Amino acid sequence: MKIEKLLQNFEVKKYFFVLALIILSILLIIKTQRILIFLALTLISGIICFLNYSTKLPFDITPIFFLSIIITNTYGFGYTVLFVILSGFIPSVLSGGEASMDSFMYLIVNLIVNLLSIQFLGNNIVFGGIVFSVIYSILVGIGSCITGEIIQKEIFSVILTIIVNVLYFSKLGIFLLTILG
Repeated sequence: MKIEKLLQNFEVKKYFFVLALIILSILLIIKTQRILIFLALTLISGIICFLNYSTKLPFDITPIFFLSIIITNTYGFGYTVLFVILSGFIPSVLSGGEASMDSFMYLIVNLIVNLLSIQFLGNNIVFGGIVFSVIYSILVGIGSCITGEIIQKEIFSVILTIIVNVLYFSKLGIFLLTILG
């Protein structure tokens, strides 16, 4: 009788152990998928950033600000800090740029606007993202003028950066949130 009870108890524990392994495996697959998506977005953005800075375009076509808002909204601010450094700051330095005041300014403004977006973005990523894109672009433009850029050039750059980010948010915002959500 005692042996039968022990065997039954073992069977129940075995089923709980298998169930726990299945749940753990599913969670690991889900987390791994999210991390792989994060790494892919970081790599793609880093390549685009590198090309943008190495070709010396007078405006920013990189999806870094757009993706940083999406990442803040889905992964959290810690991932955004890592993303902005890995896909924006480092490629800009590697493309022949230097760790200048402008590079730090872009980094700081991006992170400040992302912190604001946590509080005020709401559920409408397209409209909110566009509003924060305008704020980001204006702050970067003001910062660039303070560090010595020509005002007319910065106005042109701000307008083009806003247009690029509006396109990113309106065409890819909901799609990416669906994938990452």
